[in-house]
Amino acid sequence: MRVMDFADAKNPKQVARWQTESPSAETIRTKEGEEVVGRYLHDLYVKDGLAYLAYWHDGLIILDVGAGLKGGSPEHPQLVSQFRFNHNELYGNGWLAGTHSVFRDRNYLFIGDEVLPSFFNILSHRRIPVRGICHVLDISDINHPRKVAEYPVPEGGAHNIWVEDGIMYMGYYSGGGRVVDVSGELRGDLYRQGREIGKVWTGDPESYRPNLPFTWGAQPHKGLIYFNDINSGLWVVKLGAKIDKGSTTTPGQ
Repeated sequence: MRVMDFADAKNPKQVARWQTESPSAETIRTKEGEEVVGRYLHDLYVKDGLAYLAYWHDGLIILDVGAGLKGGSPEHPQLVSQFRFNHNELYGNGWLAGTHSVFRDRNYLFIGDEVLPSFFNILSHRRIPVRGICHVLDISDINHPRKVAEYPVPEGGAHNIWVEDGIMYMGYYSGGGRVVDVSGELRGDLYRQGREIGKVWTGDPESYRPNLPFTWGAQPHKGLIYFNDINSGLWVVKLGAKIDKGSTTTPGQ
């Protein structure tokens, strides 16, 4: 993680650098030059003086960058806590998996795994298999995060997340765009609890991979939701009124 000072917008400068210390990290030389492997910071979210880092195989990292917990500041980040996931236990062999995205809302952290095949052709027009769930951590004790819930979509793979006013908006790769009720207390399997408010299938017959969604992320703005899809482009949707399906004996009631 690099911290940049933009006080002088025309001359930004780096004021801090922070990284995990991993025994598996090493520098290798490729035809493009030197590259560090075994250490990978993927996403970053900063709120109220705390930085939340999605650090791939190192899991979730929480840093004090001005919250007053560990004497940290933007110039001197200090470690608060860490939460690791066993991705091999979750997904098995043959997958490239890590802690990918992070978003804080209330005392919960929403953390998405990204899980792709170990080898795949990103330029291929064929389907790319994906997996990955969204974990929910309770951080009311910031020094000891604990997992309390998850949102696993069977046909999709988690990607980018946004949470606002008790609703989670998510790009779920092959599962399309998802909108989920995350208000109140969160425990257990949110998918099986029926917390989905809506979803949009972003597959299109004329897309790069025909009829195959690959939704990257979601952003609510002024009553609309913007889902960007790698295969088919940008989708703009609006939540309609709630549909009550009723039962088989009293449809519509």
